Amino acid sequence: CTEVVQFIQNEVSRLHQIEEATANLNQPADKKYSYMFDNINQRAQDHKYQRKKYQTQFKNQINSDSGNFLVPPSFSKNNPQPGEARRWFRQAQADFKAASNDNKDNPSYEWVCMKCHQAVEKALISAAYVVNAERIDADHKLILLASRTDDPLLKSVAASLQALIGDINRMMYPDNHNYPKIPHDDVTSETAEKALTLCKTVLERVPEFIQDKLSQL
Repeated sequence: CTEVVQFIQNEVSRLHQIEEATANLNQPADKKYSYMFDNINQRAQDHKYQRKKYQTQFKNQINSDSGNFLVPPSFSKNNPQPGEARRWFRQAQADFKAASNDNKDNPSYEWVCMKCHQAVEKALISAAYVVNAERIDADHKLILLASRTDDPLLKSVAASLQALIGDINRMMYPDNHNYPKIPHDDVTSETAEKALTLCKTVLERVPEFIQDKLSQL
């Protein structure tokens, strides 16, 4: 009901403005155009003020809700989606926890590496969402995803993990290994430890990266 009343009030105000504008159009040409330009300039100033006010309020909300990624503002030139970034990062954290568990009693090093790969992939997608959701790549290659962030550390670590693990299928299928070995035989504890270290570095950097990007909006 309140919204309906507000709409009616806005329409009444708009009609009054049209009447005033029509009356002004009956004035001599020089005064008529002067009125038109003054009106346009005033509307531009109003829009500029509202835009700056929105930006200030959004940044203040970011600072007060650390780690709580919000709905993207309409003044962004790209299409950042902080809420979606937060969702992907939560899964990245869960994957990393699962990878760490696989490195404990009766370790499965191939699963450690595969889950680290998954965690880094999702963390990089999280970072890419806060830059521009329109540029998320379907094939989810680590190096390509990291390039979307334009962050030197993320690009370097992604390349290192990709070089360490290679084709992710090696962590899952026996036909990617020399007979009679299987992934469980070939992947070493050293490789798993390196993968965990690289993964942890990415998961520590991505939240910082996201907050940096949000503060620039």
